[in-house]
Amino acid sequence: MQTVDFITPIVDDPFLFGQIAAANSLSDVYAMAENPDAMNVIGFPRLTLDISILTEILRAAGEDP
Repeated sequence: MQTVDFITPIVDDPFLFGQIAAANSLSDVYAMAENPDAMNVIGFPRLTLDISILTEILRAAGEDP
């Protein structure tokens, strides 16, 4: 079983958004049967936003709560 989530930013803080996105994805994974897979898919407008924003999102998503 696999899950892929797309979530649009609901807050302006990249770190907080990363935490929210990770929690949203993990809730799907925990709700699944045995041996779930999860994939992180990011659509990021790198030509209009600074890459440091994406770095913060990913940093937050990878931290322990």
